[in-house]
Amino acid sequence: MNRSAALARQALAKGDTAEALRIAKADADARPRDVEAVRLYATLSSEIGVEGAEDAWQKLLALRPDDPEAHYMLGNLAGERGEFIAAADHFRAALIRTPANPQLRASLGLALEELGRSKEAEACFRQALTGMQDPPFPLIAALARNLFRQRRFAEALRHFDALSQRFGIGDATLNAAYAACLAAEDRDAEANAIFCRAIASAPEAHDVARDYAAFLMRSDRHAKAAVVLETIARAPGAGLLAISMLAICRLQLADWRDVDQLRSTVVDRVTDGLSGSGDVVPAYDFLAFCDDPLLQRRVAERWASTDASVVAAARPPKTRRAKLRLGFVSSDYNNHPVARLVIGLFERLDRRRFEVVAYSTSAHPSDRFGERIEKAVDRYRRLDRRDQDASLRTLHTDNIDVLFDLNGFSGGEAIRLFAQRPAPVQINFLGYTGTLGSDAYDFIVTDRYCAPPEEQTAYAERIVYVDPCYMPSDPLRANAIQSPTRVEYGLPEDGLVFCAFAAVYKILPELFDRWMALLRDVRGSVLWLRHIPADRIGRLREAAVARGVDGARLLSAPGEGIDRYLARFALADLFLDSFPFGSHTTVNDALFAGLPVITVAGKSFASRASASQLRAADQSDMIADSLDEYVNIARALAHDPDRLAHSRRALRAARAQLPLFDMDVYARAFERAIIGAYDARAAGR
Repeated sequence: MNRSAALARQALAKGDTAEALRIAKADADARPRDVEAVRLYATLSSEIGVEGAEDAWQKLLALRPDDPEAHYMLGNLAGERGEFIAAADHFRAALIRTPANPQLRASLGLALEELGRSKEAEACFRQALTGMQDPPFPLIAALARNLFRQRRFAEALRHFDALSQRFGIGDATLNAAYAACLAAEDRDAEANAIFCRAIASAPEAHDVARDYAAFLMRSDRHAKAAVVLETIARAPGAGLLAISMLAICRLQLADWRDVDQLRSTVVDRVTDGLSGSGDVVPAYDFLAFCDDPLLQRRVAERWASTDASVVAAARPPKTRRAKLRLGFVSSDYNNHPVARLVIGLFERLDRRRFEVVAYSTSAHPSDRFGERIEKAVDRYRRLDRRDQDASLRTLHTDNIDVLFDLNGFSGGEAIRLFAQRPAPVQINFLGYTGTLGSDAYDFIVTDRYCAPPEEQTAYAERIVYVDPCYMPSDPLRANAIQSPTRVEYGLPEDGLVFCAFAAVYKILPELFDRWMALLRDVRGSVLWLRHIPADRIGRLREAAVARGVDGARLLSAPGEGIDRYLARFALADLFLDSFPFGSHTTVNDALFAGLPVITVAGKSFASRASASQLRAADQSDMIADSLDEYVNIARALAHDPDRLAHSRRALRAARAQLPLFDMDVYARAFERAIIGAYDARAAGR
C-alpha cells in the first residue's frame, strides 16, 4: 500500500470520510494511469456513497477492461437505476474472470429476473448455491422467490420452509409469497397465520394485504376479504386491482352499498388506459362489470402480460397429416359446465380424421363425467399443475397439432402452459367467453352472432366460426328418474315461477331492479334463485323489500346433485338470464329441459352467448336489445299463459331437431373450422 493509500485508510479509520476521500481523489488525479490509485478512489467513493463513484469505476474499467470488481460495481449501479440489461452485461463480464463467484452469479440472477427471464435467473441462483454448505439467507430467498414467481409453488415451498426454520422470515413481502405457496399446497391454516404475520409487520404494505384478500377470496371468504380490501381501496392512489377485487367481493356477497361507484371507477380507469404498473383488473371479473369488447381486450392483454407472458415463439405447423392430433386442456373434466358441454363433441369427432387427447390439470378425483370423457377420447392424460416442465415435456412428446385451452381466465392456470407454445396451433375455446389478449393463442372459436367479423379488433386471436352457435352440448344428459314437485322446493302450486339460476356475482343492481318490477307486476309470482348462502339471500330479500317486494317471494334452491338440478328446471315457468355476463351453460340446461329463456343481447361475447343459443333453438323472439325490452317480453309472457305454454311445448317437441342440440351437425362444423384454421396457419395466413 503506498503512502497516500495508507493516509486515506487512516483518515477513514478515524471517521473522517471527507479527508479520506480527498486524499484518495488527489492520488488518483495525480496518477490517473495507476490502477490501484484509481481503484482506491472508486472503492472509497462507493463505500461513502458519493456521486463520483460510477465515473471512478468507469476510469478503472478503461485501464483494465476485464476487471471483475469494476464490472460488478458498475452492474450494481446500473441495477439501482433499473438498467437491468446493462447490469446483466457487467455481471457476465465479471464472471468471465471469476466464474466460481457465487455473489456474481446471484447478482446476475437478480438482474435476469427483473428482465423477466426467470428460467435463466433460476439457473444462476442454483449455480451460486452449488457446493455451499451453509448458504446465506439472501441466496435461498432469491431462489424461493424466483420459483414462486414461476408458480412452482411446491418447489418454492421447500426453500421457504428451510428459510423459516433456519433464519425466520421477517420481510412482509417474502412472507406473503411463502403464505401463497402454502395455500397452493392446501396448507391453508399455516398460510392464513403467515399472511396475518406479514400484515402485522407491515400494515402499510398494500400489496401484501391485497394478496391476503386474494387468498381469502379463493376460499370463498369474501366478507373477510372485503374488510381487508376496504382500507386499501380507500387509500390515496389506490391500485385498480384492489378496487376491482373489492367490487367483485361486493357482488359475490350481494352487498351493493358502493358497488356502482366501484364499478364506475374500474371502467373509467380502464377507458382512460392502463398505464400504471398497478393498473390491473382480473379479466374474468371484468366481464361482469362491462359489456364493451374493446375494453375487455385491453383488460385481458394487461392481465395476460402480468399473469403469463409469452416466452416462446410460435412454431409454424407442418403440412396437415391425414389425422390431426387434437389436445384439449382443462381443469374441469368432472361435474362442471365445461365438461358437460364438451363431452358430446368428444364422442362425435370423426376418428378417421382426428385423434383426440384430453389433458386434465386437476388433482381432483374423477366422477361419472370424467369417466365418460375418458371413454370418449383416444387418450386421457393428467398434467401436474405443480410441475410445468413435466407438463410441457408431455405435450411435446405427444406431438399435438392443435391444442385447445378450455379454461382461459376461468381457472386452471392453463394459460401458463400455452405461453410456452407447446403446439403449432393453439386455440381459446369454450371456457372463457372473450379474448385472452395473448399471443399464445392463434384463434378463438365463436360464432358470427357472438362475434361478428367487424368485431375482430376486439380479439387478440383470429376468429374461427362454428355456426349457428359456437357452444356444443350434450344431447344425452339425463334428468332424475322421478320428477320433483313444486312442493318439495317450497314453490307455489299455482303462482308463476321466474327462475334465475345465475351465479350471485352476475346479479347487478340494475338487473335486480327489473326482476323486482316483474314481481310487482305479476301477482303471486316468485323469483327462484340458485343455491345461495344464507347471508346473500338475506341481503337480496332486504333489497327486494326496499323495492316494494315481499322478501319471502325470493326463494333459494338447495345445493343438489346434477340429476336433481337438471330435473328441477321443469318446475319453473320462465328463465331470466343475467346481463351483461350471461348464464351460458345454465341457459343451455334450461332450454334442454324445455324452459323458455329470456335474455339481453349486448355487445360482448359474454353478453351474446345466451342469445346465440336462443337463435339456435328457434327462440329469437325471446332476445331483447335492452333491459327494458327484457322486462316487457317477460311481462307479456307472464300475462299470456297460453303463449308461454306453447313456447315450452315447442322447445320440447323440437329439441332433437334444433341446431343447438344436434351434435352430429355441430361436430362436422367444428371439424371444418379447425381444419381451416390449421391450414391457414400452415399457409402462413
